[in-house]
Amino acid sequence: MEFYRDIVSTLLNGVDSEKGHAAARNALHLAELIPGGLKVVEVLGTPSHRRLNDPRLAVTLGKNVEPHLQVKLDNRMILGAGWDKGGISAEAWIKALGAGGVEIGAVLARPQIGNDKPRQFYNPRGVALNRLGFNSPGMWEVVGNLTRYDGKGLPIGINVGINNDILPAHNDILPAQAPQAFAEVVNCLYAFGSWFTINVSSPNTPDLRTLQDPKFLRDIDQAVLDTMRQRGGIKPTYHKMAPVPDLSKDAIEEIVKVTRENNLSGVVVANSTSNESTKRLFGWEGQLGGVSGSYHQYRLDTTTQIAFIRHLVKGDPDFEIHGVGGINDFSSAQEKFQAGADVLQLVTAVRQKGPGVIAEINESWVRWMDGRRIKTAEELEDDKGSKTDYFRQMFTGLNKT
Repeated sequence: MEFYRDIVSTLLNGVDSEKGHAAARNALHLAELIPGGLKVVEVLGTPSHRRLNDPRLAVTLGKNVEPHLQVKLDNRMILGAGWDKGGISAEAWIKALGAGGVEIGAVLARPQIGNDKPRQFYNPRGVALNRLGFNSPGMWEVVGNLTRYDGKGLPIGINVGINNDILPAHNDILPAQAPQAFAEVVNCLYAFGSWFTINVSSPNTPDLRTLQDPKFLRDIDQAVLDTMRQRGGIKPTYHKMAPVPDLSKDAIEEIVKVTRENNLSGVVVANSTSNESTKRLFGWEGQLGGVSGSYHQYRLDTTTQIAFIRHLVKGDPDFEIHGVGGINDFSSAQEKFQAGADVLQLVTAVRQKGPGVIAEINESWVRWMDGRRIKTAEELEDDKGSKTDYFRQMFTGLNKT
């Protein structure tokens, strides 16, 4: 891993961030197609030169859905949406680089170019700004990509977005059409997705975040859930929400309320932040886009938001939280787990730490369990939420009770 940090990362600093990202993704895709390619990725891309499998790390997604539609992950580290929008490298991440699962997308019904380039930027401190604007090859190309994985049992989630020409800024009669737009993607990819995430929180598409309003979100949920019922049953489904301070305490409570009312499996916390004070620190003030990565305030905001939500749903063990935001090592992953997250997602850390970052976190987690003589997944589960109250007290705007 030192080779990546000392050599590769330095070289990548001199190229366009989006081009470097695409090259890495295409290299993993190529490794999937070459006999023995995944073994080479496993040996070169993981700290111990092998994919770790430890039953203590296993976790189940969708505890509130029918058992045959639940998703079994062999560990709780997921490559988050945005790294592989078209679904061309999932096998490499899961079989070679140690991810428990991969969430691809956002996937849109129709191809979309996205915003003008350059639109993805990286700061060597491990922080990124992206204003890609829901660039997507469209759902039918994604179907073609995922067909290669048929029968391989790969846990692949689908992050579902919406084309920007049917958002309120472009058509005053909308978002009345939004529910069907989300449902169309779910219908098309139902057979390929282990779980689905309704993305109404990207900061890179004008007016998308207005769909977090309960009056819109309820209709979107019902369209998606009705589609799943018609296709064979409701799979684990989540809302992806914006982080604080982009989202208010009251808005978070409303989204959680809708999630529970509609019996979704949970929420993904959180998307990148469009906070101007954060952008200013990295020279991105006034620019469109969302900031993600290892900036300490963003990491803390998302961690305390997780703790706040875990407290809101206490007594409901089936409600899941997927923790995202600033995870780049075992310490930051465990922080979110102890705040109350069931599984963890990362994206920007791949650029900062290299493709072995997930395996590195899992290996550290195993060493931590060994040191505390934790012998089962159930014993590890006892550590989830162990610091919920601690982090909850730091949540912005929280009235202490």
